[in-house]
Amino acid sequence: MRSRYSAYVMGAVDYLIETTHISKRAQLDKKDIEQWAKSNNWQKLEVIYADTFTVEFKAYFRDRAGKKQIHHEKSTFAFENDSWFYVDGVFNEDI
Repeated sequence: MRSRYSAYVMGAVDYLIETTHISKRAQLDKKDIEQWAKSNNWQKLEVIYADTFTVEFKAYFRDRAGKKQIHHEKSTFAFENDSWFYVDGVFNEDI
């Protein structure tokens, strides 16, 4: 999770796509990911809970208008071929 957060901070879109589970990659739009990553000013990552396959976190950022935002998500990961992959997440209002 921390490496994916860092990838958003750095705008490392290829890494974000590569670390998304293969079953979900077709749904990704590289330009949308890049725009969202680069249009926000990432402040910090707070891991609330983690176990083997899930991570609940809050990512704090300022949007392009400078407004403080919190992305709250409970993510699911899969471990395959000696690597971790993001599968999906439940967002703010659904947690």
